[in-house]
Amino acid sequence: KTSLADQVLAPSNDIDETGQLTSSADVQALIPDPTPSLRDLRERFQDDLVCICQRCFRLQQYGQVEQTLRPGWSQHELLTPERFETLLGAIRSTEAVVLCLIDLFDLHGSLLPNLKQIAGNNPIVIAANKFDLLPKDASSVRLTSWIHSEVKSICDLRSPRDNDGSPPPSGPQHRHRDDKDSEAGLLRRANVHLVSCQSGYGMEKLMSSLVAMAQDNGNKVFVMGAANVGKSSFINRLLESGHEGGGDRSGRDGKKKPR
Repeated sequence: KTSLADQVLAPSNDIDETGQLTSSADVQALIPDPTPSLRDLRERFQDDLVCICQRCFRLQQYGQVEQTLRPGWSQHELLTPERFETLLGAIRSTEAVVLCLIDLFDLHGSLLPNLKQIAGNNPIVIAANKFDLLPKDASSVRLTSWIHSEVKSICDLRSPRDNDGSPPPSGPQHRHRDDKDSEAGLLRRANVHLVSCQSGYGMEKLMSSLVAMAQDNGNKVFVMGAANVGKSSFINRLLESGHEGGGDRSGRDGKKKPR
C-alpha cells in the first residue's frame, strides 16, 4: 500500500484505480528542491529585480542611514554641500525653465532659500503640492497670493509690480537688450500653481504653462525641491498621464472632469 503523501506527490498516470503505484517512480524526484540556487531565483524573478544603492536598502529594510551616507554629514566628496552646489550651478548657466516643488503644509521648510541664485536668469515656476488635502472651501486665490508673497520674501525675489516705476533705459545701447535678463530674480504670480501630484489636480494647467514657457527657454525644464515634497510623484504622474493627449483631467478630489 502507498501512503497518502505518496499518492499526492506522484503524478496521476503513475497511480492505478486501487491507489497503487504502477511504476517504480522516484517519489523524491517529484518533490521540488526546497532550497533553489541563487541562479534559479534570479531567473525566476528576473523581471522583478531592482538595483538600489546601499543607502536606499538600509532605509527600506531598517529605517536607518549611516552618517557616512548622509548628504551634509558625510565627508565623502560626492556628498558634500559644495558638490551639490556645483551640480546646481549648471542650471544657472543653462537656458531653461526652473520648476520648484514645495509642500503646502511645510512651505518654509520645503522652500529653497537660494532659489534665486540657482535659477539665475531663467524663469521660475512654483508648484505648491498637496492642495487636495486642504478643506474644500479653501480659497485658491488667497492661497496663491500668500504663497507668492512668502516665496518672494524668503528667496529675495520680486514681482513685476515691485519695480520702482522708472521708465526702462532707452538709447541705441539698450535697443537690443535681451528680454531674458528681466526674468532674473523675478517671480510672476501667474507662475504660482496649486497642484496635487496624488490626485492630478492642477497638473494639466501646470504642464501647459511649462510647455509654453519652455519653447522660449531652450525647451528644457528643471524640476527641483526639498526632500519629500513630491518630486517623484510629480514625475510619475507626468509619465502616466502624458501631456500631448490633453493631460490629466483629474479634479481636486481625484475624479475626472468632463471635457
